Amino acid sequence: MSETIVFGTRNGAFCIAARKLLSERGVDFKDVTMDDDEPLRNHIRAKSKRDTVPQIWINEQHVGGYSDLRAFDLSGKLTALVNDVMK
Repeated sequence: MSETIVFGTRNGAFCIAARKLLSERGVDFKDVTMDDDEPLRNHIRAKSKRDTVPQIWINEQHVGGYSDLRAFDLSGKLTALVNDVMK
């Protein structure tokens, strides 16, 4: 089954905003906090080629951070991608 994963920190403003946006859209997601897990954080940095949090994947597609997620949402691509995942 496909899934949405948010890699972030517990209290980061953009991480909180990403969780809120996904929740408001009814998207079930796995929330992986990396506050105390430097090896995981390094792995996500290498995989995403970004040094910021959150980093979000939907159905193994790297969406990016909160700003990217918000742009996906505003363009309607988030709904399309999530609906594709739900099939």
